[in-house]
Amino acid sequence: MSEAWKKIDLEGGGLQAANVQLARMQKKARLAYMLLVLFPFGLHRFYLKDVRGGVAYIALTAITALLALYAPLWSIALPVVLAVFGGLTDIRWIDDQTTQLNKRLRMQIFFRQTGGAPKGYQGRYVDEAMDLDSYIRAKESERGGHQPFDNQATQPGTGSRVLSFNQQEAMLREIAKRKKESGTDGSQGGAG
Repeated sequence: MSEAWKKIDLEGGGLQAANVQLARMQKKARLAYMLLVLFPFGLHRFYLKDVRGGVAYIALTAITALLALYAPLWSIALPVVLAVFGGLTDIRWIDDQTTQLNKRLRMQIFFRQTGGAPKGYQGRYVDEAMDLDSYIRAKESERGGHQPFDNQATQPGTGSRVLSFNQQEAMLREIAKRKKESGTDGSQGGAG
């Protein structure tokens, strides 16, 4: 599929518009790693919205450059070691930061799509016009999922409920037992 769908303008909101907006705004770890090559300038930090980290890299680079110009050569060893250590630790930091940043973006975009839960929401939406008793009656009248056990329904042809696997197995064992007792299983026949 082409990337053309990201350019579609789905005005009016909705889930599709949120997904398109998220695809445009998400940060890519691959680009951050490519920017890490220029770690003395902190571009990967700026890309991942860590302004302080980016400024710290620039300050460390400036200090290193000033020391290289006006101080003995050995004095730049500490800033260079700090910069390299920072760059190496940022290899792991980029994955974590990309994940956290994209998660925050996703939450911001998707929570913007709805007005949130209604006031007093506790796990199920109850219409204001419906009181609690009528809601409970409506939910109890629904017949989905597992049905209450009904002895009549376990007998073949007497109920509308489908027998469970264990009930079917028990019924087949009972039929096999009756066949064996009556001698109709084909093993009793004599050849002569």
